[in-house]
Amino acid sequence: MATPMTAAQMVTALKNEGVHVVEMAGWRTHNRDHKGAWGEVYGLLIHHTAGVSKTMPQFVYNGTTALPGPLCHALTTKDGKAYLVGNGRANHAGLIAANAMASLKAEDGIHPAPGPDSVDGNRQLYGLEIENKGDGQDPYPPTQYDQSVRWAAAICRHHGWTAESIGAHKEVTQRKIDPSFSMNLFRAKVAERLRHAPSWTPGTTTPKPQPPQEASPTRMDYTQMTRSTDLVIPAGQGRPVFFDIEHADDPNDHGDGGRTILDGGQYTGTVWVWLPATVDVEHIGVKMVHELAGGTTSTHSTGHVQTQDVPSTAAVSVTGHVPADRKLFLEIFNSGPTPITVSRVDIRLLSQAI
Repeated sequence: MATPMTAAQMVTALKNEGVHVVEMAGWRTHNRDHKGAWGEVYGLLIHHTAGVSKTMPQFVYNGTTALPGPLCHALTTKDGKAYLVGNGRANHAGLIAANAMASLKAEDGIHPAPGPDSVDGNRQLYGLEIENKGDGQDPYPPTQYDQSVRWAAAICRHHGWTAESIGAHKEVTQRKIDPSFSMNLFRAKVAERLRHAPSWTPGTTTPKPQPPQEASPTRMDYTQMTRSTDLVIPAGQGRPVFFDIEHADDPNDHGDGGRTILDGGQYTGTVWVWLPATVDVEHIGVKMVHELAGGTTSTHSTGHVQTQDVPSTAAVSVTGHVPADRKLFLEIFNSGPTPITVSRVDIRLLSQAI
């Protein structure tokens, strides 16, 4: 158990550890504390951004309408800088597994396969985003990797934690796959730093990360699509979502006819649904549906929305796989007694061919 670091303590600890700190304007008071408590803290999570952009610092600072920033406490960019993004509660972890949190608290080094999501990770964990496509092909430059190790070591050193207080997002929930490198190696690098003074640098060169050990050799794609027009869903029925806007690393690779999300592969991500404030979210859910040959369909997975926030956005995490001969599309269902109008739908997925 530990009290969260103040902004001044964070800057001092990072600079002592040799981190190239870039303080974003307003970061010291930028947080989501109005949505819930921040602390006590028990560890830190490592993420990758699933994209590379010159505006990545601004993106993780601001977030999106559906997921407001800060999206992390710090971001390490390709050029080896550590941007300080937020101080307090940040939207980086979401709900995570209780057994994973217990392992981080105990520093037992087990990092078990995560169970059901049930613990508020945003309350108790620091978050670092590392700028990377996360496709198993995009390299982590040595200076960026070193800065990430130093960032983690600085926080562990301040709190008196071991490197076993560090987890990957993929280690604390079944919903995520980041970061795309070996966490055992990363923790070993942090542990080595903690055996030395904060200013220590091994040899005369920056430590080089090993090739990703836990990433698939096949390419991973990022899909972000939006339906920006109203969709009326009758009582007790479902309706497929036809998307009209695509934001993706490779535009026009998705959205066949506005409906197909991907053709075959495994996927993980989140669906956001904009609902009237009066709607009971327990009546709203999403189905990830497979389209078979001849146009017939089969429901692959179903989930009810999990959260609701201003302006009346509801979210559900989706994970699964689609056989190579099938197309995946999204359906929203309404189990309530009256029709509802959905004003917008967003989906973000990481997918990989299988």
